Amino acid sequence: MWGLLPEEIITMIFARLPVKSVGQCKCVSKSWRTLISEPHFTKWHLDLAISDPNTNQSRLFAMYPFHSLDYESPSSYKDVNDDDNNDDDDDNGAIVDLGFPSRQTEEGIEIVGSYNGMICLLYLLDCFVLWNPTIKDSIELPNPPFSISCLHFYFKGFGYNPSIDDYKVVIASREEGNPNVQSTVEVFSLKQGSWKEIGGLQNGLVIEAEQLGTCLNGNLHWLASCVTTSPIEERLIVSLDLGTEVFSEISIPDCYDRSFFFHSLGMINGCLSLLADERDWREVGLWVMKEYGVRGSWIKLVILPTENLLFRDYLVPVCFTKAGDILIDVDGRRVVSYNLEQKTMKKLKTRSVHFIHWVLYVESLISPGSHYRISSG
Repeated sequence: MWGLLPEEIITMIFARLPVKSVGQCKCVSKSWRTLISEPHFTKWHLDLAISDPNTNQSRLFAMYPFHSLDYESPSSYKDVNDDDNNDDDDDNGAIVDLGFPSRQTEEGIEIVGSYNGMICLLYLLDCFVLWNPTIKDSIELPNPPFSISCLHFYFKGFGYNPSIDDYKVVIASREEGNPNVQSTVEVFSLKQGSWKEIGGLQNGLVIEAEQLGTCLNGNLHWLASCVTTSPIEERLIVSLDLGTEVFSEISIPDCYDRSFFFHSLGMINGCLSLLADERDWREVGLWVMKEYGVRGSWIKLVILPTENLLFRDYLVPVCFTKAGDILIDVDGRRVVSYNLEQKTMKKLKTRSVHFIHWVLYVESLISPGSHYRISSG
């Protein structure tokens, strides 16, 4: 029967199937494999899945070991008071071991970022790996022109710019033990298959150490401070346009209370987000920029009373669930789901040992090699 259907109809059927089902279809015939592997199809499939409120493509990638968690599944949670070392109970497939994209190791891997189902990792201070854990496909990127191991990365990121249809890795480095030296900013273009150095930050701007860039609207974003003579530290968001490769600045909320301390830049519901310590640190406000780039569009979305959370000195919002609960990394060791109305918590199961390093990603069919051009240089 399938052989009688026009290719357009088959394509439309495939585009609405779950990722794993489409992956199984690739094994049926060469023509189906070719169709499903086309970059325009994989992007269309992802766009349809993301726009469908009845599907859940988003996962939490965590390490070590590498595993994914379906945070929408009730099977991913347990009571907040349960033993952290007892996560071996039945999860009904909500937690999936992912293996490793390259040489197996239990240490020395850093997350650089994720976009459209691909996760960028810095592997053993030796190379960058771009990996789609859903389809088990990965590529190793060429090393930057400088030696990775002798430099200190103080901010980095991975993102995508739709206007040029290109994925880019960004790293800013400086000599180990010499923070006063001007940073070097290097960008790797997947489409060009090569690294290049770009213009750095304006004098006086300092991006907080070890930040991952937040990718939104084709730009990567980091929280920074401006060195001035004022006793009050001035904070702002630094943005890098991945199309033009030019830095710019975005203002944080203009609060009447200058004692607010803004931190933990991220993205919530498709908007830039910040946390603000308020009322002598008794509360934490979650702020979002409703209209990108417009300073006056910052609003306080919710207030998180710290007495209801497990650890006050480290809070990082992850995302909202479809039920309206908010996932929070509360201490670098556990992620909880917090119900804002009932003020109750449940703990996300994890197989991570000691600290949990995580990034959100979406399940997709996009292959890292589909955009990659091997540079002749």
